[in-house]
Amino acid sequence: MEGIRVRGIEAGDAEAVSEIICRNLIEVNSRNYTPQEINSYVEHFTPETIMRLAGERNMLVAEGTEGVVGTASLGTFGKARDNNWTVFTVFVKTDCHGRGIGRILMDEVEELAKGKGISELTVPSGITACDFYKKLGYNEVEYLEDKKIHIMRKRIL
Repeated sequence: MEGIRVRGIEAGDAEAVSEIICRNLIEVNSRNYTPQEINSYVEHFTPETIMRLAGERNMLVAEGTEGVVGTASLGTFGKARDNNWTVFTVFVKTDCHGRGIGRILMDEVEELAKGKGISELTVPSGITACDFYKKLGYNEVEYLEDKKIHIMRKRIL
């Protein structure tokens, strides 16, 4: 997609990233999750939390003519931090869905991972995003029923 630039997050992006995530949760993910689950996630993804996470992960934003239009991040999860590279918080502004921005972000995350010598990525996917990740070559390896999360994996090297 033309006109999209991916870069690292900056402090001034936190409000826009928080809004993108929360709008997706409310407008899209709410089809598959209870209001309580959605509210819990919305309460979590404040601008302050976004900046804290940006300090722990490689957080990227996609920027277009209308400003920040998407986000994705690469980090580690759990106790096996050195071996469990994970893609987190992949969200695109709801009125920009279907324009290829998610694919651009995922391509950038995968290139970042390859540059670090990472051979495999894991994505904890909500129900609504599974088909998107499957189109990118990720395969489901586990379903966490209590959290309604699909664990998906892809070899990138």
